[in-house]
Formats: sequence, structure tokens, C-alpha cells
Amino acid sequence: MNASVLGDISPGREVNITSTGDYNWTGGSSNKQYIPDSGPQYKISDNICYKFRVSESIMKQIFSSAKSEVIENVTKYLSIYMKDFGIDSNKELAHFLSQAGHETGGFKKSSVTEGLYYTTEERLKQIYPSKYKGEEAKKASDYLKNSEKLANLVYGGQYGNSNEASGDGYKYRGRGLFQLTFKDNYESFDNYMKKNYRDTSDFVEHPDLVGNDIRYSVLSAFWFFETRVLKHVDIANATVRDVTRKINPGMAGIEDRTTIYNRASKILQ
Repeated sequence: MNASVLGDISPGREVNITSTGDYNWTGGSSNKQYIPDSGPQYKISDNICYKFRVSESIMKQIFSSAKSEVIENVTKYLSIYMKDFGIDSNKELAHFLSQAGHETGGFKKSSVTEGLYYTTEERLKQIYPSKYKGEEAKKASDYLKNSEKLANLVYGGQYGNSNEASGDGYKYRGRGLFQLTFKDNYESFDNYMKKNYRDTSDFVEHPDLVGNDIRYSVLSAFWFFETRVLKHVDIANATVRDVTRKINPGMAGIEDRTTIYNRASKILQ
């Protein structure tokens, strides 16, 4: 890269480029292309130079069906922020990608907002069996094709959410790469962002930011991964089941998560 820079270039650090020079990109002259994987990973954009620890080409090998735009954005924020949240080894990254990759359908989308839209009573009872049994059993048919009503039922009165009638269940339904759910989690993420990044966004008042903004979608997943996984699991010896149990206690999609982890581990070696 023929350009002089100011400051130390380390993962996640931003430095000013003082001369443009010539860049030997793999895909032609464009500020959206990367230097080959065999050399240093840099991206030049708006006079900012980022050093990359994971590249788009590596991500595309792991997620061959992913959308290019999604991979570009996710790779950018992975590279800038992952070390802030304790992800600094291939094993940790493989575990993170196995979870995020499953939740986003292989990064065919950059974020997921939980839908909770069901059309049959059988499926509804299968996913939320406790709500339709016992003395306080609900009538499943009353919650078909009504995402808001169902979210308020299954998430109401838990982890900071007020009762079913409050609407908190739907307001704080799952969003982002890791499906951030419940008011307590939105408040904790909000506090973290204000303290560590001086972010002025209000994720409690405007939780849709986590689902609609790719940066927040990724950062919320990093935050959850660090607080729920890295601080409680011996990640060096953890299995995919160990990690999944912290992300999704129901172990949904464990086969797919394991497949992604194995593929990512091999490629990231």
C-alpha cells in the first residue's frame, strides 16, 4: 500500500491517510475492495484506514450463500469491534460465527427481528407448550396470525418486561444477530454503549435500532456473547453445545450451528 499514515495501525484503530498513492486491490481500483489475504488486511474508505483480522473472502468461504452487501457490512464491524468484546482467537470467532450465522440464515440478512407469526395451533403449542397447558392455559387459536399479541403473552412479566397488557413483550422482542430480547437486556446494552462508546442512542425507548441498524445489530451480539458466553464458559475447551446453551437454551438449530462452527474452524486455521 503506497500511502503514509499517522499513528499506529492496529486492529480497530483509525488513522488518517496523508497521501492517496496507489492501491493494488484484488478487484480493481475501488475503496470497497481488499488487499489479498496473504498480505496485511486494510480497507480504505473516507480517508480512514482499518486493519482487518478477518476479510470478506474468508467470510464468503464460510458462508457461501450469504449476500455480498451483508458480508461486507458484517466483516467491517467484526474487524473494528470484536477485540473490544474479548474475541481475539480463531476459536472464539468460530463460535461467534456459528451462532450469528445460524440466527441470520447464513448471513442472507444482516439482522433478524423476531416475527412470532404462526398459522397453526399445532405449531404454536409445539413452540410454546407451557402457555397452553394447566389451570391458566390460553386458547391457542386466539394467538394465531397475531405477532404482537403472542409476543406479549410469551415475554410479558419476565426480565424487566411488565405484564402482558403492557405491550413490553412485543416492544422488547428479539432483534439483532443474537436476537436481543427482554427489557433488562435492552437496558444493559444501552448502559454499555453509553459507558464504552459514548453512544447517545436510546435502545430502551427505541429498541428497533438494534434490528434496523447493522452496526447495532452486530454490537448487541458482541455484547451478549461476551456477557453470556465468554464470562461464563471456558471457551478454549467449549463445545458448540456449551455455547449454544447460553445463546439459545432450547438448543434450537444445534445441528446447523455445529456445521457452521466446524466449517469456520477449518477455514480460520
